[in-house]
Amino acid sequence: MIQVGTRLKVLDNSGGKIAQCIRVVQKRYAKVGDIILVSLQKVLPHQRVLKGDKRRAIVLQTKSPLCRSDGSTIRTPEIGVVLLNDKGLPIGTRINAAFCSEMRRLSPKIWSLNKGKVY
Repeated sequence: MIQVGTRLKVLDNSGGKIAQCIRVVQKRYAKVGDIILVSLQKVLPHQRVLKGDKRRAIVLQTKSPLCRSDGSTIRTPEIGVVLLNDKGLPIGTRINAAFCSEMRRLSPKIWSLNKGKVY
C-alpha cells in the first residue's frame, strides 16, 4: 500500500528515477492500478521531466500482496510507478519492469509499452 510520503521507483524511460507520493487521488492508500500525484526527487539530466515536477503516476508494482480471484498472491521487491501526462497517457515510451496482467484491463496503453515480464 502506498500513502503520502512513500518513495517510489519510476519504471519508464521518461527520465525520472525516484519519486515521492504527495497525494493519493481517491483513497487513503493506493494499490496496483491506482492514480497518485508524485513529486520527482531524482532525475537524469537532459530529459523530459525536471526535479521537483509534480506529475500524475499510475502504480504498477507494490510490496504488499496483490490477491487474485483464484486465491494466488503476487508481491514484488520494490514499489514502482509510471509517470503520466495531463491527458493520462504515459510520458515514457518503454517500460522495462515486470507487472501484473491485471493492467491489461486497467490501462491498455501502458500494457502496450511493456518490454518486461508479465506475471
